[in-house]
Amino acid sequence: MSTETKEDVVIRLDEELRSVKKSFEVLLLAIEAEGVVVAAEIAERLMGRLERLMRDIKTTYIETIFEKRVSALLEDHQKLTAMKASDRPSADGFIELVGRIERHISSAEREMHLLVPKKMPIVIWFGSNWKKMAVAATAVCIVLAAGTGFRSFATRGKGLSAEYYEGNNFKKLLRKHRDLKIDFELDGRGPIRGVKWDNFSARWTGVLNVPADGDYEFITRSDDGVRLWIDGELLFENWNIHRPAIDKANRTLTAGPHSIKVEWFQARGPAMLKLYWRMPSDAQPRIIEPDYFSPS
Repeated sequence: MSTETKEDVVIRLDEELRSVKKSFEVLLLAIEAEGVVVAAEIAERLMGRLERLMRDIKTTYIETIFEKRVSALLEDHQKLTAMKASDRPSADGFIELVGRIERHISSAEREMHLLVPKKMPIVIWFGSNWKKMAVAATAVCIVLAAGTGFRSFATRGKGLSAEYYEGNNFKKLLRKHRDLKIDFELDGRGPIRGVKWDNFSARWTGVLNVPADGDYEFITRSDDGVRLWIDGELLFENWNIHRPAIDKANRTLTAGPHSIKVEWFQARGPAMLKLYWRMPSDAQPRIIEPDYFSPS
């Protein structure tokens, strides 16, 4: 039974990684001294060592991440389960709880992506398969291009027309765009390319395709200002600098198309705008998906 502490494991893995690094430095000399064939055999063995090492590092790192994040994630999951069982769940609490769970998962996902090992037996594979690699690269480009075209076709006629402006009050038009939905959470980046993440404003216009008659609740979670119109009627306005805030309004709507306009401005710091609705058949609010929008 191993008696290694976590600190011992980290030290051992660090030493092993340094050893592999030195071995790769020696490999560069072996290419000149021993020839490509011998160097390729050495490279293959080193890659085996490196892959095993990366697996060990990932395992250790995952345990550390779980200790930090899973307890909080499980706690919020239990709260979500309890909320679903409640007779009168709170929309504000639901949105806040789902947002926290999303941040737990997104943060862990970003960190895990840094640890995906890249299998690089360069000398062997490239030396004997460069033609196959060229064909594969071409095929990948074709598939990606086809996928982009398919996604464009699949989303044609959906979403909202968007205009992005410089300044907090639509000072200068920067770009026109089509956004499939209003679901933004920015930190250090703009909403689209060409728009900085501070000191901008945006306006979305189009058609909201209501699926059935009934009472609908519209909800935004914003940082900073937001305004929402349905059929030309201003439902709510929170047009000032604020931390993440929830605004909502109820309207009775008939099935069919209704005009919609949303405005948002961002002054500084983290930015957020999410547009939800609760349809008559929904227990909880959800982001309005592209299928329910048509651009003007």
